[in-house]
Amino acid sequence: MRINCNVNPQYIKYIDELILLVTSREELTFNENWAEMNIEIIDEGLKSVTCYVEHEGKKYVIEEKNDELKLLLKRGVFKGISQALGQQISPWGILTGVRPTKVIQGFIDDGLTKAEIIGQLKDNYLVDQEKIDIMYKIRNEQDIVNKKNENKLHIYIGIPFCPTRCSYCSFTSYTIEKSKSMIEPYVEGLLKEIKLWGDLIKKYNLEIASLYIGGGTPSSLSPSQMESVLKSIKESIDIEGLLEYTFEGGRPDTLTIEKLELIKKYGVTRLSINPQTMSDETLKAIGRTHTKDEFVSIYKTAKEMGFEWINTDLIIGLNHETMADYKGSLEQIVKLNPENITIHALALKRAALQKAKSKLDYLEAKKIMDFTYEIMQKNNYIPYYLYRQKSMAGNQENVGFSKKGYISPYNIISIEETQSVIAMGCGGISKIINEDEIIRYSNPKDPNQYLEKLKGNDQLKEIAKQILT
Repeated sequence: MRINCNVNPQYIKYIDELILLVTSREELTFNENWAEMNIEIIDEGLKSVTCYVEHEGKKYVIEEKNDELKLLLKRGVFKGISQALGQQISPWGILTGVRPTKVIQGFIDDGLTKAEIIGQLKDNYLVDQEKIDIMYKIRNEQDIVNKKNENKLHIYIGIPFCPTRCSYCSFTSYTIEKSKSMIEPYVEGLLKEIKLWGDLIKKYNLEIASLYIGGGTPSSLSPSQMESVLKSIKESIDIEGLLEYTFEGGRPDTLTIEKLELIKKYGVTRLSINPQTMSDETLKAIGRTHTKDEFVSIYKTAKEMGFEWINTDLIIGLNHETMADYKGSLEQIVKLNPENITIHALALKRAALQKAKSKLDYLEAKKIMDFTYEIMQKNNYIPYYLYRQKSMAGNQENVGFSKKGYISPYNIISIEETQSVIAMGCGGISKIINEDEIIRYSNPKDPNQYLEKLKGNDQLKEIAKQILT
């Protein structure tokens, strides 16, 4: 649908993501000719905004007063479009690109009661009650886990190599074929950083709650390279008391029995195997070189080998998949009964090869999420972490589900930013939580620059000391 919005140019940044819920970037104009839907926003001053929406011969007038200007603008646009289309265009209201549970924490810090917070979310942010209930349910689960992690650190180790690059991916990653010459030097550098951090963790007698090996695809390393990394971790860091030790074997085509045996041997407790979809056609289209059957086979093999905690990921909105496609994928995953299922709504960033957004409209996306929560509840999965991004398919959410007793502490703290993380490897971002301040230290994304930084051993030690003290 072609939409034109006449508005002060400096206000566009507040409202364009909301308008894009019902149209595409190509069909949205500002301050140009009349279109199928026309929006005009008048800033009345003194904390007052009027939004006019014309659609199919009818005109809707929304007046918003007595609030922060950007909230007035967002509410006016959201209400106007929703009235013109005859239904609310997102269950999340005007919350775009935020971590919803952190919004609740902000209100708590301001001294609001639960009833007052719910009123704020419903009246000022236009969030549906069902989403508010989910937010509080997730907070309750997180509070239980966070109490076990107080005053502990978390570790992330990044391995930025993949068999191929998926079309939607924006993470720091390099294909094996183009990066063969740098893999061995990278592993050697990573071993050096693991030992350095391990020595400092022991020196300062710090406790580690979780360790997460991600990427990229860590299992794209050769067995000998994988073993050297896993062995170095075991020698440098006390893994015995970890609440979680995750290895991202994300691509089923990179896992073998030999690699699974290594992962098991070195104490990993949580394995992630991610199909993203159970459609072979979609898998091929997004650049993944495995099939649905290969995923099922390696998943069952891992279970037979004694992996008791497995996560699987699915993505909503891939390759123009419909609700029927997604429904079929999720039903197949649920039948396998993994301990964790993580659902992502496609959100393309600038680094992704794919540029075209998902064609899922807000109505179909809502049906998909409603179905997701319904089938998860029926199969005894609970939501335990949630986050949202700009340009997500249908303005939905990413949400992690877990069987009782298998919640991932690392996923919680990485999203909520409530506890400190030491990050090693390419693109790693250490986050140090210091009361109300988050201090970030970043490793270079480029492997060669990362290795160059490691040469400055004294400088690296000094940075590490600053983080740890």
